[in-house]
Amino acid sequence: DQVKYYPITTLMSSGNNNYEHIGHSDELNYPDGDNQLEHTLVQLDLAYEINSFLSTNNKHIIDIISSSYSSIYILRDNVTESIEYYGIGLNYMNMLMITDSYENEHHREINSLTRCAYLETFLRVHNIKIKQIQCTKFFTMIVTDKNKVYGIGYNKSFNMGTGENDNHTTFVECTHINQLVESPHNLSIRY
Repeated sequence: DQVKYYPITTLMSSGNNNYEHIGHSDELNYPDGDNQLEHTLVQLDLAYEINSFLSTNNKHIIDIISSSYSSIYILRDNVTESIEYYGIGLNYMNMLMITDSYENEHHREINSLTRCAYLETFLRVHNIKIKQIQCTKFFTMIVTDKNKVYGIGYNKSFNMGTGENDNHTTFVECTHINQLVESPHNLSIRY
């Protein structure tokens, strides 16, 4: 049996939209004059960016992972059935995994859905798939189908479990977390 996918005809969003990552252009008229929609649920119809992108490119959303300033969209191509990753919002320390040659910019805004090319290359080169992905305000972590955890982004507070506090603009294995998973205590990462 083949699963039939239906396109999304309505996408709703709300929240802090300072980096346009919830899919609203800054052309919308917000009540207080900025991009803050923290208490408003707004419908995005096909005229707006995300639904327009999905419709034009024949894709549908599998999942959306968001943080305060960034979102990662997991999409399926309706023609090839391939899984694709797109980022939008603040790309602090390459946390949206757009490129492997991230220029040393402190902040970089991505204001339209942009392919997470570095992530997709990393997965292909290492022959792994993502079981779970999580964005925080300044870094992203993935759990692979081989039960390994990798992180990318801000790490000055030792927050990625790597054992050091260097920032990473490319993936680094989260060795302390992975050691816990591999320990005889049989911890496992569930999603």
